[in-house]
Amino acid sequence: MIIEFTRQYVRVRLRAVLLNGSRANLKVQPDRLQDFGIVFIVDNLESFTIDHSWMKIYLMLFKDKNRTDLTLFPKQKVITNFKPDNLTTLWLDKDDLFNSLS
Repeated sequence: MIIEFTRQYVRVRLRAVLLNGSRANLKVQPDRLQDFGIVFIVDNLESFTIDHSWMKIYLMLFKDKNRTDLTLFPKQKVITNFKPDNLTTLWLDKDDLFNSLS
């Protein structure tokens, strides 16, 4: 659902989507207390923080009571400030920013 949302709604501003944390570990049995640690790599962070209309659609995806921890991360800082680890799964990468994760 999240990937489909990113492809359709925020087509231009959103550049990559990652899953972080225990949900990215295939060896861990999911439970109802785990959230989905989602990272949106965005072109223009300010456009997401000023215009919240995208958030209404994003939140509608979770009617089934799944929880998310959403992080917005600026594309310009990926190379210098983003450190993926072994609990990071690449879901979408429009600009080949995360070749090491694919």
